Amino acid sequence: MVLDRLFVKRILILLQFIPLSVKCFTPGPHITALVDNRLYFMSSSQAKELSFLDLHQSFDNSNVPWKDLTINVNLKRYNFATTAVFNENIFFIGGKVTQPDDPFIYVLNTLNENWSFPVISGGKPPQKSEGFQAVIFNGKIYLFVGSEIDGFGRMNVLNLQTLIWEPRVDINLPHARYGYTATLIPEGLILYIGGIFQNGTYANMNEIPIYDTLKDNWSYAIMNEVGGIIPEGRQMHSASLSSFNTIIIYGGYNNEVLSKILVILDISNPIYSWILPITGALKSKWGHNSIYFNSQMIVTFGFNEEVNLILTILSNPSKTSFDLVSHFSSFTPLSMPPGLPTSSPTSTTPKYAPTYAAASSGVVISEAIAFFWDRKSIINWLRNKSDKDRK
Repeated sequence: MVLDRLFVKRILILLQFIPLSVKCFTPGPHITALVDNRLYFMSSSQAKELSFLDLHQSFDNSNVPWKDLTINVNLKRYNFATTAVFNENIFFIGGKVTQPDDPFIYVLNTLNENWSFPVISGGKPPQKSEGFQAVIFNGKIYLFVGSEIDGFGRMNVLNLQTLIWEPRVDINLPHARYGYTATLIPEGLILYIGGIFQNGTYANMNEIPIYDTLKDNWSYAIMNEVGGIIPEGRQMHSASLSSFNTIIIYGGYNNEVLSKILVILDISNPIYSWILPITGALKSKWGHNSIYFNSQMIVTFGFNEEVNLILTILSNPSKTSFDLVSHFSSFTPLSMPPGLPTSSPTSTTPKYAPTYAAASSGVVISEAIAFFWDRKSIINWLRNKSDKDRK
């Protein structure tokens, strides 16, 4: 008997919402946050599953030691949300509005497993609540968000000490986009890679806006355009900062099949270069997350049109080579690029959390895709977008 292809696809989509023996095994997009050596996951399903991996432990991807957290997850928003880590706290920011009184930010204290939300005392919050990424540096959360006024994006900054949205200079603004990645590099610079503009066209991967958090200004990366490659534009990819001073771009969605699934941006020189690394056979993914830890890249959840892949491990033994492996090793000392800024201030404590620890090793090593949505909604949304773009 020959099964109808569309019928099989529908069954696969439905199967992903049936919880397995461990809650966090539900496939599809998740949101992640790295706190110390714990990698936290929250599902995009309405079950709002929360779990973590202890990266102090080595493991095989055939037997991943997920730790289910039996916490009352009070989030009302879980579509198109983003995260930032500050000390032991995970900030869940934005997301699709389901109720008018939804708080814009929820906070999970990973020490006592309590949820709260800060009361913002002043300033103007972002005009949109979804489709962006968060970066945290020196006690401030940075959100690059599209504006209702024009086609340009705006930098929105929340000071965690004063709980006030701080104004920023609106000069040399990049065009608004969503589905991008935001990666914090040394010297307090944030690189915005890829994404799709409001008119449905993909951002040129050789045009990379850079925001300087210390000088409050925008510029563009100087790219090597002689003999190099230019990856296809994409959205819903991931970006991880490596110990070799490169940014690893994995997967993403485009209206066409990506020929360059994994590419690296070499930022070790003032003139940046795209490099096509040596890899094994990789499957493209989108809506996934990735973190770089101990010279290994852990790629989690997300999906493609064929199969849901829960966890992939890539070893990065040299600057331009990657090996698809089945074992994660926790024994190599944590390797980070020199000068990488930490996510925590040295002497300030946010208003709403007077019991913060004095010091923290909770550093966001990589900025992965920071929003999540259920698979059916994403596929419908992408198809609708493609239909509109063709008209």
